[in-house]
Amino acid sequence: MQQAQKTRKGWAAFGWSLIYPAITLASQVIAAIGLSIIYVVAILIIGIANGSMVVDDPYIFETLIDGILTGPLMGWILLVGWIITVGVCWLIARARRLDVRRFAGLTPSTPLIIGASLLLGVGFSLLLNSALTLPGMEVFQDPETSAAQAVLVGSLFTAIIGATVVPLAEEIVFRGFMMNDLRRGLTLIPSVLISSVFFGILHGTIAWAFMATIFGFVFAWVALRSRSVWPAVAAHAGLNGTSLTMMWLEPNGISVFAVVALMGTILLIATIAILVRNTESLSTLEPAPEPKPKPVPVPMPTQQMYPQYGYAGYGQEQSGYGQPASHPVSPYGASAPMPGAPVPMMPSYGQPPQYTNKEQA
Repeated sequence: MQQAQKTRKGWAAFGWSLIYPAITLASQVIAAIGLSIIYVVAILIIGIANGSMVVDDPYIFETLIDGILTGPLMGWILLVGWIITVGVCWLIARARRLDVRRFAGLTPSTPLIIGASLLLGVGFSLLLNSALTLPGMEVFQDPETSAAQAVLVGSLFTAIIGATVVPLAEEIVFRGFMMNDLRRGLTLIPSVLISSVFFGILHGTIAWAFMATIFGFVFAWVALRSRSVWPAVAAHAGLNGTSLTMMWLEPNGISVFAVVALMGTILLIATIAILVRNTESLSTLEPAPEPKPKPVPVPMPTQQMYPQYGYAGYGQEQSGYGQPASHPVSPYGASAPMPGAPVPMMPSYGQPPQYTNKEQA
């Protein structure tokens, strides 16, 4: 019986986790289609109006596509798409009565851990870019990968978005919402594996999907040990920012890449040692946050709830205003009149109070 419940809970967690990559993909498609249509219409209107573009130009389609991919529009597509993604995931978590801040992993971390994580991403990027120059690594430089690199480095604005907004949003969605949803029904290793694989798949090309999956494990390790998604964001930003900088600089020469590889190795060893020393073990990891229970309405007091007081509730015949209670203590803790004792009457409006004790008068 317990095994069946555990299995159902695991499948439910897996089903909920599929929402996040679906939302990510749908948001990016919506942002790309919507902004591309606005861009194409605006360019056509401006070009035709000033005579710089003619409708029957055989290269008009290629010109528009190049403008979308290599201009700042791609940066706006990424920005709007990720804003939609994080917003929808946030609303879904609120609707499920989850603690959104904890569920997204937005708990505070220390500057030391965040700084070490940033340098960890820089070290991985330096080592990776050096390794790609070795013989036999041409598979990671296929035409699809080169085209994707051209998209990112085609505009400074797109590169900035790729190094800042994209790491923040991806870590919140995959290391925050998705991994914590999986941990509610699965153990730690399947949760990290599934979230990292979907993180890699959404990077498009085969080479980038493989590398993104590997780095998904690294970012998950950083987030879980630090108990926060912010160090993972820093590591991701360091990786993306350094990789984009290397694409811009295009260093050449074996000696240059040997120095870069040495720097990356030193950074990796130092930062991993700092993180292991200053973060908590995975064995002490707390369970993923669960939904908050719905508030239970408090019913009005009835005779069944307070039988010792003889209190039947408002508007009932057993006990009314001005009638003595059947017990010397009322439901509110005050002394009630004893049976047969006179009941003090409230004065009429505008009349002075009538005291039964002449000394008080």
